[in-house]
Amino acid sequence: MPIRMRPLLRPLLPLVLLWATAGASYAHEDRILKLAPDGRLPDVPATFGPATVDFRVRGDAPPRLKLTIGAHSYAVPECVTRLIRTRERRDIAIRGSWYHTEERLPYYIGMTFYDPGSEHDQAEGQYVQLLFNLRNAQLLDVWVSRALFLGFGRRLDQKKPRDYCSAAELKAAS
Repeated sequence: MPIRMRPLLRPLLPLVLLWATAGASYAHEDRILKLAPDGRLPDVPATFGPATVDFRVRGDAPPRLKLTIGAHSYAVPECVTRLIRTRERRDIAIRGSWYHTEERLPYYIGMTFYDPGSEHDQAEGQYVQLLFNLRNAQLLDVWVSRALFLGFGRRLDQKKPRDYCSAAELKAAS
């Protein structure tokens, strides 16, 4: 027995279906990426080339961070790495996404560097998060989440690398 629609609803059905499929085309889910002991990111698809993270802590100096994806490398400048308080690899969480349309957001790798002793939770923890373009390894965004005075509340700042670095520092990183 066929389903009968009210005459008023029939013309709206194509619009509802179009709206539902348009929303689904932008939906994506981040994939958790494993960081191998040698710095490889084995879960990144081979179509982008091999991906590696070189993270080195240097005493009291800001850490060094370099991301290589295929033929592209990006050495994160010290004007950004000085924000990172992480000292151990276990305090780094890496995720990526390449199953969405690139019209709004490029394919990316996101690295979250949790402060020592901080919860590994973006709602509660203190961290620096860096977002890189998966196609060319360039740094896109920098988020810094820190507790406010005496731990009352939190502040999350999202900025571009140019907000922390000079043009010369950014050019040298490429």
